[in-house]
Amino acid sequence: MQIPTALVKDTQEHTIQTLANCFNNDVFQRYLCCDFLQIPDSEFGLSVNRQAFGEFVPTLVSDGAVCVTEPGSGVASVWKLEDFTGQPPAVEEHYPRVLAQVENLVFQVKQRAIAPPRKMLHLILIANDRESVPSGGKKSSIKTVVMPMLAMAKENGWLAVLEASSPKSRDVYKYLGFEVMEEVHVGVGEVDREGRRKEGGEGVTMWAMVFGL
Repeated sequence: MQIPTALVKDTQEHTIQTLANCFNNDVFQRYLCCDFLQIPDSEFGLSVNRQAFGEFVPTLVSDGAVCVTEPGSGVASVWKLEDFTGQPPAVEEHYPRVLAQVENLVFQVKQRAIAPPRKMLHLILIANDRESVPSGGKKSSIKTVVMPMLAMAKENGWLAVLEASSPKSRDVYKYLGFEVMEEVHVGVGEVDREGRRKEGGEGVTMWAMVFGL
């Protein structure tokens, strides 16, 4: 996948560190990490986040995803061009259980909203660690990365999709042109709305979103 000229491929190290710093209080990330690493909820924090992203990001890249940033900024993102065929996604044996659950729920949403076949540019992860930007660097917003990628998707006739994990991020993506397809609930019966283990819990809320439909 070619990257728009204003952007560059990011290093995995910068991507991992930025995501770890910025997803430190994310409720879905808490559920994912604690389940994947089999640790108590109380241990969730920066070091755990870094360990998890240190495994997730290289796996995503080896599967065809691309780390993208604006030079000199604190933005890190992971994108993948995918084919939506209407067939359920194949889940590898080593794949984190919680991510497989999300993929299954979102696949069902896509089945109801999108007529296959379609190319989809999947924004898997994005974060902006402005505090990490050195003096003289760019205090950019995620818009500086997202908008060129969406323009590329539109030019090629692709949809763009993502899963928002907080009301705040959902609203930011709506501002950037995404629409909510459906709200989904992950971990129902296992965790509460904060991503902490709770038998019979209501689960974590996420929003399956699309651009260009």
